[in-house]
Amino acid sequence: MKPLVSIVIPVYNGSNYLKEAIDSALNQTYKNIEIIVVNDGSNDEGKTRDIALSYGDRVRYFEKENGGVSTALNLGIEQMRGEYFSWLSHDDIYYADKVETEINYIMESDGEFEAVYSRFDRLTMPDRKIGRNLRHVYDLKYMECGFFAVIFGYIYGCTLLADKRLFDRYGLFDTELRMAQDNVKWYEMFKDKKIGYIDRALIALRNHEEQESRKASNFLSENDACYLKMLQSYNESWTDSIGMDKYTFFCAAYERFDKNSYPATVDFLREELLIGTQPVDALDIVKERTSVLMGDSHKLYLYCAGNICGKILKRFFLRNIDVDAVSDSDNSKWGTELNGHKVVPPYELEQNGLVIVAKENPDQVVSKLKSDGFKHVISYEVIPDILVGTAFIKERFKDAFL
Repeated sequence: MKPLVSIVIPVYNGSNYLKEAIDSALNQTYKNIEIIVVNDGSNDEGKTRDIALSYGDRVRYFEKENGGVSTALNLGIEQMRGEYFSWLSHDDIYYADKVETEINYIMESDGEFEAVYSRFDRLTMPDRKIGRNLRHVYDLKYMECGFFAVIFGYIYGCTLLADKRLFDRYGLFDTELRMAQDNVKWYEMFKDKKIGYIDRALIALRNHEEQESRKASNFLSENDACYLKMLQSYNESWTDSIGMDKYTFFCAAYERFDKNSYPATVDFLREELLIGTQPVDALDIVKERTSVLMGDSHKLYLYCAGNICGKILKRFFLRNIDVDAVSDSDNSKWGTELNGHKVVPPYELEQNGLVIVAKENPDQVVSKLKSDGFKHVISYEVIPDILVGTAFIKERFKDAFL
């Protein structure tokens, strides 16, 4: 089976990047595709229009009055001839096997998945530097849980391939939303079901100063309001597949959202956790996860006394995990305090203790500590996988806020 895939490209004043996006769509190894470009009322003296029309009948071109990306996507979906929908922002780039990899994944799932998404790379302008997306990615069971994937912001729309019938069932994008229309639609579609996940980058997301999300003053506030509504409607059956009750899921969500960016969402989660019921086996799970973390080490240390270290200290405190010392090679930090822990020199640490390097790009520091004789050194990047699904200890959470 080779179902037709419709690649929909909404664009507004996109003459700077549109050609590269269209070329990446035309260069797909999967050939049963159609490319739909929807010009959302560009006012660039016809530059965007001219680029799209230069491809002749290889591109189906539509033009409308400016109304936002939701309206452009909706027009593209209405004009689709394909069985599957694939969104390509005019400033992003598909890797050549994007569509083929995803359509094969869905076909081989034998009906288990109606949609699939993937990782993405970041293409930073103007130097065109490509780097991996640094957000932590969890175990497959979490990434396939629709509600988890939506709340944790993992479904980037341009990595998605979705059965067109999902839009027939759940409707088109909400045109009243300018910033959160995609997250809301994924919530409606996937909150109570599994979604396929491919653990490699299939597109490059371009980072540049003209991005709408960077310029829009309401980007965070609109998303804050939408995430709040999603969490207020939470149904425990939506996270059954990952073994999370409401209290434990809200613990994970609480650590996902930043208070400054999502104040309403964080306030709601805090209040729910303060009145919620801690699972009876919470302490046992913490002990089990801590023993996995520690192995045969008897001391737990955090190395590099910065922002990441502070966040890990908070995560550990809320779960009743005690850190024996915080250390740093910077002697100007020795004797200072971080979240109640005095920072000590590395030579005061026992070399058979477990050292967690709390630093971006930690590999070099991990290697240096091992060469210095420390027997158990790991990166902080393993911490989210160990702690996800581990509830806060209620009394500690209360102590932190009351």
